[in-house]
Amino acid sequence: MPGRPAPPAVLLTTAEALAAIRCDLRMYGPQLDEFCSLAGALCGLAARPAEQGGVPGLELAPGAGAARGRFVPWEIAARWLCRALTRSHPGPEALARLCALVFGQRAEALPAAPGEAPRIRLETGMDGFACTRCGRCCLDLDYHAECDAEDVALWRRLGREDILAWVGREQGPEGPVYRIWRRPGTPLYAERCPFLRRVPGDTAFVCTIHDVKPAICRSYPGLRKHALLTGCKGFPRG
Repeated sequence: MPGRPAPPAVLLTTAEALAAIRCDLRMYGPQLDEFCSLAGALCGLAARPAEQGGVPGLELAPGAGAARGRFVPWEIAARWLCRALTRSHPGPEALARLCALVFGQRAEALPAAPGEAPRIRLETGMDGFACTRCGRCCLDLDYHAECDAEDVALWRRLGREDILAWVGREQGPEGPVYRIWRRPGTPLYAERCPFLRRVPGDTAFVCTIHDVKPAICRSYPGLRKHALLTGCKGFPRG
């Protein structure tokens, strides 16, 4: 009998895994239980979710002689944890444990082949995903800064001036930075992706540049956690 297929997973370099964790800490708002766990894992500090003046955050355990712990607003806590992550220089095994904690999926450090960098194998949790073509990711998410040079190079190679007309270009500190979808000849973004169309007589949407759409669109949602926290409807609701 054939064995069960391996769960879908991604292979990350240690640098990519660190970047993914830092992005998670800043992206979704106050993930207080996760922040408390990371405070312990990275800094050895006990913390609990708290709120002060309507602002969610963490209350760190009181130190010697302190009657109450220090309150840290969640945005400051996110930056503090990002710095702590960078300073801790976690090895592959520790980094795999952090990935499992943050993304809620199995992660493992893979043995590095001679001359190669270590990799983290992170299961995505995407088994069971099926796009419903609801259009939410195209209509509601902020992806304008996620166009990369490879996208633009592909469109130029294919002569897709219809797509390039909606791409803005700025000069960043390390080279050109691209923005989608800007109204041609203006600095203003379109209210919605100009290549999204509703299926006639249906509630579903269709991408009219599906085969060459930006990499950020091709990869969405990537992880089950990202899907659930950005409102994707691609998983069965139990």
